[in-house]
Amino acid sequence: MDNITRDLAAKSKHAMCRFHHEFSDKLGPLDDTLAYSDLFIAGALRRSYSLTRGFFDLILSSNFSAAAPLIRLQLDNVLRTAAIAWAKNPQNLFDGLLEGKSINKMVASDGNLMTDRYLCNRFSSYEPWISELYKETSAFIHLSDKHMLAALAPGMKYEDFKCVLEDEEAGVPETAYQDAVISFVRITTIFLDLVDLYIEQKYRENRACSHD
Repeated sequence: MDNITRDLAAKSKHAMCRFHHEFSDKLGPLDDTLAYSDLFIAGALRRSYSLTRGFFDLILSSNFSAAAPLIRLQLDNVLRTAAIAWAKNPQNLFDGLLEGKSINKMVASDGNLMTDRYLCNRFSSYEPWISELYKETSAFIHLSDKHMLAALAPGMKYEDFKCVLEDEEAGVPETAYQDAVISFVRITTIFLDLVDLYIEQKYRENRACSHD
């Protein structure tokens, strides 16, 4: 990985981690009650922060195969956080989650089950590139052609093939690292925007209640 990409990754990690801390400081009970939605958002924010640190640490150590799946996990954060607004009954959603039920088994306001594919397709109506990112990064979750093709380094002849294990992955193009960083930053920014919307709504509702 060249110095330009490494610098981009390091600066992106610093900025994204700082944003997480800023939202964490703003997220908290505004009165004597702690809503299930607060726990949901707090859990998602903690997970996102861990994914962010892990992703950039792996990128900076040139561990592309381990970093790429974390983009898909961060996308999962986005889709499931958006599901709050799409659920037929948000309170039932939170109750179900606390009981160990999967969002995939819960119903959206339009009557559809909120499967990963449904959530992805619905979010893609706002951000069309999400659908392709979902497809590409899902291939890194399961053993797939991505891993098979990466085993053959550029320029290697079939007759010279051997399995090469190195700390810095051979054969990963520079553009792959750059695209991964950009994709992770884009999807994390969307997630933080959703958290920001939740916090703003919570403050608006609290002010409305205090004026009643």
